[in-house]
Formats: sequence, C-alpha cells, structure tokens
Amino acid sequence: MLTAIADGNITIRDQSNQQQDIAKLSNDTQNAANPLDKIFNAEEQMRNLEAINLAGQIVSQVTSIATNIGVKNAQDEAKASMEAASKDPVIQAQARENLAKQDITNPSQEQLNKATYDVVYQAAYERQMETYGTGSNVGRAIQAAGAALTVAMGGGSAGNAAAAASAPLLA
Repeated sequence: MLTAIADGNITIRDQSNQQQDIAKLSNDTQNAANPLDKIFNAEEQMRNLEAINLAGQIVSQVTSIATNIGVKNAQDEAKASMEAASKDPVIQAQARENLAKQDITNPSQEQLNKATYDVVYQAAYERQMETYGTGSNVGRAIQAAGAALTVAMGGGSAGNAAAAASAPLLA
C-alpha cells in the first residue's frame, strides 16, 4: 500500500465527477508512509558496504604483499647471480647496449656493474612476476579469495561467493 488516508471526515467537493468508491480507500497510515522500511534496512546496507570496502582493502594489501615478495625474490636472485653475470658476454653486451641508449659509450666499472645488475634484475623480476604478479596463479588465487570474501562480507550467499571466487580462475 503506497498511500492511505487517516480516519476522519472526507469532504467531496465535486460530487458529480467523483468516480472512486471512498469506502475502498485505505486507512492504514502506519504501513503507507514508508513501504521501503520493510524491504530496505539502511543500517544493514551501510554495514555491508563497509564490509565490502574492508574486504577490498584486504585484497589490495595481500596483492601488494605478493608483488613485494616477487620483487624481493628478484632482488635476491639478481644479487646472487651478479658474479656470474659479470662474466657472461651476452649479459655484458646487453648492459653496454642499455648504457649506449643513455649515451654512455665508455662506462665506468660502477656504471657497468649497475647496468649489469639492471639486466639481471629485469630478467629475474619478469620470472618472479610470472609466479606472483597479476595473472599468475598466485594473483588469480588472491583475486578468487578476495571475490569470495567481498561477496560473503557484503551479505551474499555461499553460492554467490563460490561463483565470484571461480570467476578469476575461469578467466
């Protein structure tokens, strides 16, 4: 019921054109004023939105942690392989080529060492991101868990959470 008229006297000013039977008018003003209050709980919806926001923050932090693990692993891998890389003619050629792009044709040993590290680090970083980056198995697992968490915390059903969790794995 969307409208109601409180009990009282009703005056019809244009009786000749009156077509509605006033006996059928609703007098239930308690349920007419705000029919949404029975289907919409603003406080609950705000709690759900806050929970969804929190879940999104958690997923973002876990994604950052995974990326940072990959970066740290790449740094460790690059440092560990520097001695061998400094003797590898292919890596040295790439380092010198990268320096030449910066107009450094006669690099100091320090510049060459840094350029060598950059070449080794970039390769290690790309390998690590295959494991920890966006689109990797770890990345998709984080997205799946995050989707399920977001749906569950937002008041969704277990079925909806499972469907949300499967989406990144099926993509």
